[in-house]
Amino acid sequence: MKRIVFTILILTALSCTREAPRPMEAFLVEFKMPEGCKPAARYGNQRVVFNGSQTYQFETDIAGMVTVSDLTPGIYDIITNWEMSGKEYKALLRDPGPIDDKSRVIVGVSLMNQRIFKAEDLVIDLSAAVVRGLMISKVYYSGTKDLMGRNYGTDSYIEIFNNSD
Repeated sequence: MKRIVFTILILTALSCTREAPRPMEAFLVEFKMPEGCKPAARYGNQRVVFNGSQTYQFETDIAGMVTVSDLTPGIYDIITNWEMSGKEYKALLRDPGPIDDKSRVIVGVSLMNQRIFKAEDLVIDLSAAVVRGLMISKVYYSGTKDLMGRNYGTDSYIEIFNNSD
């Protein structure tokens, strides 16, 4: 009888499992547009990814806020971006400056290894990057005339300018 009771106690002790962490209460994340944007400019209707032991996707409301709910405590990479034309980005700026309408602009953030263990509201500043392409200035190949009217007789080459900042 003692053996049976002892066996039951051992099996009960060994069968205990670790409880999965409980999701946190909801909290807000506010995304602030880059410096130089008009006060009315918002990061609305954009996808935000929290990537950690699990991946969560949320969408900002029209005010640039995300209500994060059911997130398991842990370490996350927070990633979001909004790609637009230079013309669209200039409409968001107080002083547009020399941004070409055909340029691509990426507004976003990539925060790595953010420790999120409590339901605390966050404010995240976004940054903007203007992506300009390469410009091909000259293309020479054997037998063409150069700018001086002379025959170019050596190997072909392409002269490329990096038009980015």
